[in-house]
Amino acid sequence: QGLIGQLALCFDKLSGAFPVIAIDLSDSRLDVSKQMGADHVLNPRKDNIPEALSDITKGRMVDRIIEATTATSAIQSALEMLNKGGVLFLLGGGHGKIELDLFKYVISKNLSIIGGHESGASKSCDDFHFPWTMPRNVELCLDLFQDKRVIELTVHRLFSSGNSGNVEMTDIWYILL
Repeated sequence: QGLIGQLALCFDKLSGAFPVIAIDLSDSRLDVSKQMGADHVLNPRKDNIPEALSDITKGRMVDRIIEATTATSAIQSALEMLNKGGVLFLLGGGHGKIELDLFKYVISKNLSIIGGHESGASKSCDDFHFPWTMPRNVELCLDLFQDKRVIELTVHRLFSSGNSGNVEMTDIWYILL
């Protein structure tokens, strides 16, 4: 999982989600996911994902999926893995067109799809039903970093990109933006 996926994993764990399952093609990213608290990690190159999810969930499949890749092909796979009434959260990527049988993959299963991207975040809190604004999102992330709940993720990302080891708040702020 990349940075967005890792942050989503942290927020899932903080909100009490169980089981939290990380899926990625990179074993090193899955190692970080496990360190960050993923209950299970799966690699599509090695694991039969639908079968593994069925085993983990005792046949129910999953209720929520956060799709944080830029691969549009992953969207249909995610919809197939959701339980009836499930929710697919699309974060960030997914640029491009996707051909999809909406009745088969969404309507007949009563699924919800929620999109989220920085460009769509409100700049101010003028909508009572959507209190999460860009300033509030950044404030929450910085509070969690300060509370040392997700700092390991940022440190890993900074070290892996050749940083000398000096982690500054400006570095964290830059990653958030």
